Amino acid sequence: MGDRGRRRGGRASGLAIALVLVGCGHSPPAPNVATVTRTDDVRAAYDAALAGLDAQYFDGLDVSSPTTVRQVLRVAPDGHDQMIAEWEGALAAGAARARLRHPARLSLVAVFEHAAGEAVPDEEEYGYRVTGHPVATRASDSELEAEATAVLRGFPLTPTTVRVLHPLGPAVVVEATAADAASVDGRMGELETALSSRLPGIDGLYLAVDGPRGPLFRGESAARISEGGQWFAKGFDSGIAHG
Repeated sequence: MGDRGRRRGGRASGLAIALVLVGCGHSPPAPNVATVTRTDDVRAAYDAALAGLDAQYFDGLDVSSPTTVRQVLRVAPDGHDQMIAEWEGALAAGAARARLRHPARLSLVAVFEHAAGEAVPDEEEYGYRVTGHPVATRASDSELEAEATAVLRGFPLTPTTVRVLHPLGPAVVVEATAADAASVDGRMGELETALSSRLPGIDGLYLAVDGPRGPLFRGESAARISEGGQWFAKGFDSGIAHG
């Protein structure tokens, strides 16, 4: 189907995707910051993040304690939407944590259910450090959209979706099409860098590039928990080195 890379964490195989988030200090005070003493506090923080995300992939949220959260996200059998589902989960976790003064350790399990009839879902396991990175941008949504659109046209790519979501601060969805794969071969790293430099201080970025024959590249980053990853079609040179 394609190749995947992640800037944080490792990978295993089995029945679900699990992310273990380990805090290392508190985030700077954010709107409606509350000390975590009840599971309801955590649910409220997630509800606010998911509303701002206009979340498409969340299929359930189980908060068994103030420090243990289980997300269920449903993705299609072809797996092309798993990257954006991971992004939604990472953004929600980062935004919820920023709204709450968590203890030093927060455990998050994200289960990815593949809607494939009786097929057993895949299992992968990643680990990330929650760094509590400050996220701040003074740009308006319209300014962020204009900057992203300008970057795409310089490659050249045709924008299909440029949208700003608000899990807490702004997170930008960028989707575009290329006239042919050869015109963007080896340039996805350059494109991600260009977008990041023109969109500083945002909560996260999701980038999807399609060619005439289907998906070529998917990339995502969630700044509040220093998480990110890429997927690229088989045979397509993304221009991004993976260790």
